[in-house]
Amino acid sequence: MALFFVSVVLGQLLSAAIIDQFGGFGITISNVTWLRVAGIVLVFFGEALTQISSWR
Repeated sequence: MALFFVSVVLGQLLSAAIIDQFGGFGITISNVTWLRVAGIVLVFFGEALTQISSWR
Protein backbone atom coordinates (compact mmCIF):
# COMPACT_ATOMS: atom_id res chain seq x y z
CA MET A 1 0.00 0.00 0.00
CA ALA A 2 2.80 2.42 0.87
CA LEU A 3 4.49 1.77 -2.46
CA PHE A 4 1.35 2.92 -4.27
CA PHE A 5 1.28 6.26 -2.47
CA VAL A 6 5.00 6.85 -2.92
CA SER A 7 4.61 6.09 -6.63
CA VAL A 8 1.76 8.59 -6.89
CA VAL A 9 3.87 11.31 -5.25
CA LEU A 10 6.83 10.52 -7.50
CA GLY A 11 4.61 10.72 -10.57
CA GLN A 12 3.25 14.09 -9.47
CA LEU A 13 6.74 15.45 -8.88
CA LEU A 14 7.96 14.27 -12.27
CA SER A 15 4.89 15.61 -14.04
CA ALA A 16 5.20 18.99 -12.35
CA ALA A 17 8.90 19.22 -13.25
CA ILE A 18 8.20 18.39 -16.91
CA ILE A 19 5.29 20.82 -17.14
CA ASP A 20 7.36 23.60 -15.53
CA GLN A 21 10.38 22.93 -17.74
CA PHE A 22 8.44 23.11 -21.01
CA GLY A 23 5.69 25.55 -20.02
CA GLY A 24 2.84 23.11 -20.43
CA PHE A 25 -0.76 24.37 -20.21
CA GLY A 26 0.42 27.90 -21.00
CA ILE A 27 2.25 28.51 -17.73
CA THR A 28 5.48 30.44 -17.44
CA ILE A 29 8.56 28.31 -18.10
CA SER A 30 10.50 27.57 -14.93
CA ASN A 31 13.81 25.76 -15.20
CA VAL A 32 14.31 22.60 -13.18
CA THR A 33 16.91 23.31 -10.50
CA TRP A 34 19.36 20.90 -8.94
CA LEU A 35 17.38 21.13 -5.70
CA ARG A 36 14.22 19.90 -7.43
CA VAL A 37 16.16 17.09 -9.13
CA ALA A 38 17.65 16.13 -5.76
CA GLY A 39 14.16 15.97 -4.26
CA ILE A 40 12.91 13.74 -7.07
CA VAL A 41 15.94 11.46 -6.70
CA LEU A 42 15.38 11.20 -2.93
CA VAL A 43 11.74 10.24 -3.45
CA PHE A 44 12.84 7.66 -6.02
CA PHE A 45 15.31 6.12 -3.57
CA GLY A 46 12.64 6.16 -0.88
CA GLU A 47 10.38 4.26 -3.26
CA ALA A 48 13.15 1.74 -3.91
CA LEU A 49 13.67 1.25 -0.18
CA THR A 50 9.95 0.79 0.29
CA GLN A 51 9.95 -1.87 -2.41
CA ILE A 52 12.96 -3.66 -0.93
CA SER A 53 11.44 -3.65 2.56
CA SER A 54 8.21 -5.20 1.25
CA TRP A 55 10.15 -8.19 -0.14
CA ARG A 56 10.97 -9.38 3.38
